[in-house]
Amino acid sequence: MAGAASGFITTELLTEISIIGAILIFASGLNILGIRNFKTMNLTPALLVPVIFITVKNLLGF
Repeated sequence: MAGAASGFITTELLTEISIIGAILIFASGLNILGIRNFKTMNLTPALLVPVIFITVKNLLGF
């Protein structure tokens, strides 16, 4: 499965997903420390936003 996805995952997409992942980890840390209550599982669909955005961007040729 990783071999099939390797042609699709560009450095731009990997960077965007890493940024969102870091934000989710940060929110989880704040939740564990009791500083702020975030519903982190509700934010996981945000990982699909860069995939959709970059796919549409590449299809339109930008």
